[in-house]
Amino acid sequence: MSKQDVNEMIQNIRGLVQFHQELGVDGYPKTTGLVNFLRRDTKKTGSPENNAGHLSSDAKKRTAKKEILIDVHDDVQKCRSCNLHENMIYKACGQGPENAKLFIVGEWPSMEGNEAPDPFKGDEGELLTRMLGAIDMKQGDVFITSIVKCCAGDSTPDQAAIRSCLPFLFRQIETVSPKVIFSLGLLAAQALLNSKESLLRLRGRFHTFKSLSGTNIPLMPSFHPSFLLKNPDMKKGSWDDLRMIQKMCRK
Repeated sequence: MSKQDVNEMIQNIRGLVQFHQELGVDGYPKTTGLVNFLRRDTKKTGSPENNAGHLSSDAKKRTAKKEILIDVHDDVQKCRSCNLHENMIYKACGQGPENAKLFIVGEWPSMEGNEAPDPFKGDEGELLTRMLGAIDMKQGDVFITSIVKCCAGDSTPDQAAIRSCLPFLFRQIETVSPKVIFSLGLLAAQALLNSKESLLRLRGRFHTFKSLSGTNIPLMPSFHPSFLLKNPDMKKGSWDDLRMIQKMCRK
């Protein structure tokens, strides 16, 4: 670890302690050593108060986003708006960092594997992981969710279930405010774009998704991993979509 890395780490620790103190966390020992630690390097980095202020501003925004996503998760768990809850096996609200650049939307949670918050499991989950790896992204770098949150079997959800679930998804997109949305499967593309076009006509180019606040977010429709597993010859088309997403995320 370089000296610069060490100094940066120390500054981050100072800022974190200051942030905790602003929140009223009083578990730190009130010693002279701690006071001196927080006061060091003020000439180089500015006053601890200013540094803590910058950190706390960013931290507060991320904390607020996390709280909203938790609220969405809780609302999903309580939802009884459509008939899917009658045969619901589990719910997958989605997961990922609250400030993810890439926002992936599937169709509905898979029956394969054990209960988990990830809507992509088993072979399709492994394929998605490889797809993301091909553009130097891990699942932990993206927010992953689905149009429908309930897993109620392998049958395709009806339009009533999709309409009931969309407000949860729109709140998630609004909160994360991603740079790019990557929809996987026909239902996801049609629901997000309010379109009846086929996926073959929709994919291969960016569309515009308008968030709740009116922000325009580029959206790339593509094939669902389960479709690609059955039709491996279509993987080249998905690779082209992924490369365009990679370029957009790097801008």
